Amino acid sequence: MSALFTNICFLNFRVPFRVGSCGSWLNECICCVFLLLTVSSVSAQQMRPAELYNEAVEAYRADDYAAAATQFEGLKARFPSATEAWAAALYHQVTETDAPSPEAIALREKTAAAFQEALRLRPDDLRRRDNLNVVAAPLPRLREERRHEEILKKYADQSPDQLLAKLLAEQRLAYAQAHQALTNATPSQIAQFEAAAKTQKEAEDIWMPLGNALLGAAQQSVTDPDDLAAFQDQILSARHRAKLAADRLRDIDPAGIDALHEAEGATLGFFAMLAPPPLLIDEAIAAQSNTLHAAADAIRSPLEDQSLAAFLTTRFHDTLDGWLGQEGVSGEGLGGSEASPPLSDEDRQRIEELTLETMEIHSNLLATASLREAYCQKALDNLIEIRDLLPKDQNQQQQEQQQQNSEPRTQNPEEQNQEQKPDEQDSQEDDSQESDPQEQDAQEQDTQEQDAADEDAAEEGLDPALQEIMARILQQEKDRADEKQRRLRNLPPLPYERDW
Repeated sequence: MSALFTNICFLNFRVPFRVGSCGSWLNECICCVFLLLTVSSVSAQQMRPAELYNEAVEAYRADDYAAAATQFEGLKARFPSATEAWAAALYHQVTETDAPSPEAIALREKTAAAFQEALRLRPDDLRRRDNLNVVAAPLPRLREERRHEEILKKYADQSPDQLLAKLLAEQRLAYAQAHQALTNATPSQIAQFEAAAKTQKEAEDIWMPLGNALLGAAQQSVTDPDDLAAFQDQILSARHRAKLAADRLRDIDPAGIDALHEAEGATLGFFAMLAPPPLLIDEAIAAQSNTLHAAADAIRSPLEDQSLAAFLTTRFHDTLDGWLGQEGVSGEGLGGSEASPPLSDEDRQRIEELTLETMEIHSNLLATASLREAYCQKALDNLIEIRDLLPKDQNQQQQEQQQQNSEPRTQNPEEQNQEQKPDEQDSQEDDSQESDPQEQDAQEQDTQEQDAADEDAAEEGLDPALQEIMARILQQEKDRADEKQRRLRNLPPLPYERDW
């Protein structure tokens, strides 16, 4: 209190009063008492933070680190030492709940920020620098572990073949986005590259659960350690290629296109090895279609797609017997769905004939390195028919039934002809008679094309059996064109067209 009275002596404070007043001495006494109470109140407020600091120290010693951290955090602005004490109290909470959970990672990040703030007050203090390194060092590992857990949880209910199909879709989407970015010279190119990098990053994430599933299945079936090690290297190589493609796209590197091509090819290898026959035939149809209608942003050239279609068709033929059981589909493959209805002997025989015929067409197309449209179209038609003949699970059948019910019903040409008026039928008969010369010219042109194709086949030295197949293909194409022309003639005129 001596310091308190010393301060009072230096204050020059006097309350004004009226001249001639008889209570001037009383006013001076009241002024001194008021000054004493005011200074005492200020002193109490100045001593309160020290008491709070002591309470925080007692909580820290009592292992109540949450309360101590809260009090020390509020005293940082008044006591510089409270910053390091706050960081120390947070660190004890981190060591108690150190796990790759979002809360634990957030607490460790807050602790690292507290130690960083304490180091900023004393930049030359080696002890504070070491404390910051100890706290911040595990953060990258914990973040990566947490990210792995979230990805595994996201794809926990998907089978390996479903993951492979999704992986292929993501990589092809990234390729299309990157190709579009390369042809864009505007400032939006950066955003397009970032979008492609994000899509490829999602594809890379799929390799986490997929690689674990593939390696786990290989460990149960492969007994040779060298083969198992080689298979693991293939998984790591494919995952590395996916990561490399994502990194190059993020860096706006045009070489990311080539990296995407390699990553998609590596994924296709695993897809062909593990996918069930229905997925194999779908992918073969997509590849065969690309040989006929190659897009500008296609990953492969038409000849490469033709080679892929041939490989997938052969793989389909080799795995079909194992996929089909004596009582129908075994239930393996497409997400472990229930067994489908059994495949009839007629359908099984038809699938075998179509598969062998398609494989022969593929072989000759690749041998001659000439992708004739008629033969490619025939191979595509065969693959589509094979897919339609394959048994479907109940979910797929329900989806197709719902799609058919949702589509508006269209009348076939026969029903439309029955509803036409007699005068419209007469006018159509007249039109058909007038179009007979055109039809004869088209038939003559088809005959000339067939003769030219036969001559080309003879010049290429093809065997007679293949010539017969090609002739049959051309005949089917001719019949299909004739049927199309007949249907066009039977169609009624549009409402805004005149029918005379």
